[in-house]
Amino acid sequence: KLAIASMRDAPAQKLALYSHPADQWQLLPLLATSPQHLTIDVLWTVYWSMFQCAQQTADFLSGTKAHEDPLNGRFSAYVESWLSGWAAKRIPQFGYPKSSSYLGTLQLASKAEEARVGADLGVIISLNVGGLRCRKAVLLQAKRAEQGIANLGSGKGQLPKLSSLPRAGYYLFYHESPSTPYPPVPTVSSAEALQQCALDEQKDPGSRHLRLDVRTSGWDWASFVSFGLCNPTSDLGEPFDTIEDAFRILGSGSTGHLPQHLFLVAIEDEPYVLELRKRLREHYRDTPEKKYQKAMDKHRRSPRSHDGPEFSL
Repeated sequence: KLAIASMRDAPAQKLALYSHPADQWQLLPLLATSPQHLTIDVLWTVYWSMFQCAQQTADFLSGTKAHEDPLNGRFSAYVESWLSGWAAKRIPQFGYPKSSSYLGTLQLASKAEEARVGADLGVIISLNVGGLRCRKAVLLQAKRAEQGIANLGSGKGQLPKLSSLPRAGYYLFYHESPSTPYPPVPTVSSAEALQQCALDEQKDPGSRHLRLDVRTSGWDWASFVSFGLCNPTSDLGEPFDTIEDAFRILGSGSTGHLPQHLFLVAIEDEPYVLELRKRLREHYRDTPEKKYQKAMDKHRRSPRSHDGPEFSL
C-alpha cells in the first residue's frame, strides 16, 4: 500500500493485482527499477540506497550472530555508505536546480548525551523537491529477531514508552534465520501495533521478557523509509515544521534525550540544508569514520542480482 501511493498508475495497478505481501515484495523491486515509475522521481535514489543497505545487512546476518549495539553501528555504516556515496551522486542528475542535499548518518558527539539516550536510532526526513514537501522524524528501537521471534522485554519499559508516540515510535528488527538460504531484510514495526499484539496475547507490554512474532506486521526497511516516511500523506512518522520540533520528537518531548545514531535524508533549498546541517552538528558528529567507510567499500562484495540498477541521464 505504501509503494502503490507513490507510484504512477500503470506500475501501481500491476502491484495492486497481488494481495499477498510476499508476492508484492517480490514484484516491487522490478517495478521500481525506473525512476519514471514513481510520482516523485528522486525518491528512486532513496529507495534503492535503502534497499541495498537492507540486503547488505541481511548478507551479514546470514553468517553471524551479534548483539544489537554492534549491529546498530554496522547498520549505520551501511546506511552512510549507500546514502552519502551511492544516492548523493545520483540526486543531482535529476536536475532540480534549487535543491541541495545532505544525506548520511551522524552519531552523538558527547558521552554526557549518550548517557541520556532513549531509543537507539533516529530518522529525519526533510524534502522539498519536485512538488514534494515532507518533513518527518521517528525513533527506532533496534532488536534482533530469530526465526521471526523477538524479545521486546525491557526493564525500562521501552515498549509502553515508544507506543505512547503512535506516529514516532517504532522497532527496527535485524532478522537472523540460519535455516534459510536468503535471510530476511531488516523490517520496521509500529510500537503501538506491537503493544496491541502483546495485549491480544494477554502478555504484559512492560515485562522484562516479552517474546512476540514480529513477522505479522510492519514493513521492509526500504519501503518504510522511501514510501512511508517520504510520503507526507502516510501516517508513518511525526511531521515537524522547525528543526527544534524535530529535536523534540527525537527526544520524546525533550531536546536533550537524543538517539545515539541519526539517519538524515534532506533534499531542500540550500540555505535550509546548511542551517539543518549546522544545528545537527551541535549535537552530533559525522559517522562512521571515513577510514572505516573506505575500508568497508574496498572489501564490499561484488554486485549481485538484487543490487540496485545503474542510472544515468
